[in-house]
Amino acid sequence: MWIDSHCHLDFPQLKKNLGQVLERAREAKVERILTVGCVAHGPGVCESVTRMAGERSDMVCASLGVHPHDASNWEESVGREILGYMDHPQVLAWGEIGLDYYYDNAPRQKQQEAFRAQIRLARSVSKPIIIHSRDAEEDTCRILREEYAHGDGPRGVLHCFSSSWDLAECGLELGFYLGFGGMLTFNKAQNVRDVAVKAPLDRLLVETDAPFLAPVPHRGKTNEPAFVSLAGEKLAEIRGLSAEETAQATSDNFRRLFQSGEQHPRRQRP
Repeated sequence: MWIDSHCHLDFPQLKKNLGQVLERAREAKVERILTVGCVAHGPGVCESVTRMAGERSDMVCASLGVHPHDASNWEESVGREILGYMDHPQVLAWGEIGLDYYYDNAPRQKQQEAFRAQIRLARSVSKPIIIHSRDAEEDTCRILREEYAHGDGPRGVLHCFSSSWDLAECGLELGFYLGFGGMLTFNKAQNVRDVAVKAPLDRLLVETDAPFLAPVPHRGKTNEPAFVSLAGEKLAEIRGLSAEETAQATSDNFRRLFQSGEQHPRRQRP
């Protein structure tokens, strides 16, 4: 059974037919779906995402955070709003948060401010974080090293990983996981596959990032959690494993990170 560790069920493309989306996921042997609420993306996100997770608790869990695209809307009151939902039993993480220098939808200084503030809030309530990083490797690594320089506590995942081994190594050393999705199937994404092969299996998650980044052969169409198996099967293929072994390993990793509270030790450089 697969776990989709990152998608956006509250986006209109999926929400309007949620029952059918979840049924197709079940048929594709998806047992769990983490839906990510981008809180500053629109009004009422905290309430709608936690309500969805509560009503579909047999299959859906959630996270909440301010995406770097929306970092201009970050302020302490938004952090307090998110904090108010962190004791919900289906809210497992804080995110997605991070840096996006590709689109630069918010000033970089504001992105960094929102990133740091949310890391600290997440640590204050012992929640793992879900990190978005695009064209911002150096600053992502620097901030993570500074914010996690002292003390233990939950780490998180570098989701939709598309960066270099340098950022992967930085995250792994600090105790983070790496999330891989449909890009594993893209012809021009050999760099992503190289990282997915090199990283330790016990630090890998699979995801869809639905409704975005549908894997081959659905590329260009609306992505959905049922397609997580295609990313997982590609991961199995490039690592020389069976789909069953890969599903078991990545699902165990998800539970270790988001549900059990067990933390991986930092990895030392050789």
